[in-house]
Amino acid sequence: MSTLGVNRQSDVGFTHLTDERPDTGVFRLSDVRPRPRQADRGGSCIMRIPKGRPELVNGLQSCDLDHTSKDVNGNPSLWFDQWFSTPEASDGGYTIRTVLRAWNSSQQTHLINDATVVWLEKKTTATRCISWELLTEVGVCNCRGSRLAIYGPTWKYGAETELYAWLSDFEFTDPARTGFAVNSWASDITATGLLANVSGSTSLTKCTYSWIAVPKNKKGAACGSFGTADVADRKGPAPRNTGRVEFEKGKFNKKPTVIAALSSFDLTGGRDLRIGVEVEDVSKTGFTWHLSELRPGLSSVWY
Repeated sequence: MSTLGVNRQSDVGFTHLTDERPDTGVFRLSDVRPRPRQADRGGSCIMRIPKGRPELVNGLQSCDLDHTSKDVNGNPSLWFDQWFSTPEASDGGYTIRTVLRAWNSSQQTHLINDATVVWLEKKTTATRCISWELLTEVGVCNCRGSRLAIYGPTWKYGAETELYAWLSDFEFTDPARTGFAVNSWASDITATGLLANVSGSTSLTKCTYSWIAVPKNKKGAACGSFGTADVADRKGPAPRNTGRVEFEKGKFNKKPTVIAALSSFDLTGGRDLRIGVEVEDVSKTGFTWHLSELRPGLSSVWY
């Protein structure tokens, strides 16, 4: 989407689109403004949605964050946050505002160069999704969450369930010393819930994950993960940050929509946090993926 000819308004450090746009399931901050000379605090757009209160599960597809950013108190902080407003009635339908922002920030915060988020509705025939926020203690590298209850009378967790997580929000307070690292996984899956786990560098103080749960062998739906570890042993000239996912034979009879977001990364500190995932060459048999940083710990989840 070009920013030319689009009505925009700014408060200090933010840029907001005032024209409505259709809900495409993706929002890039570059839709609001070009990459700034100096990182800012973020921006937003207004989406037109077909119904009043959709429940969305969202994930980070890419980000370009300034590692020297400081919070409202002047302390080193990379606190990236996504927010969806309450739907408002508008011209016979509804609108919702999607915001990408530096949280706990001030006019002196310069965090976001660019970012892209994706989302899907929680209540689809294929998925059940929940959001889980884990607050780590400073100085603790690994922490475990509590068991989560799954709501809904028609479907519950169990052994025949595939579970994957999208990273949506996070804060690093001292990445220059410890680096950027975050990962999450599920364990102890039962008929009523799971144990959500997170690990990361000691500077990881907050993170939010959205879980996607798909019954195994669900017709017309599939999900999975890929990462640099999948191609770490590749030899020859082929790059080690791209690969191909092949669907189960006969899973789709036409080209599906593939949505991918980041699930974990392990990157060196002392530099800007620039990571991203892309998918292309989608067909009914599979797709090609690309990760924009070549690091052993970078991975993504697709649905």
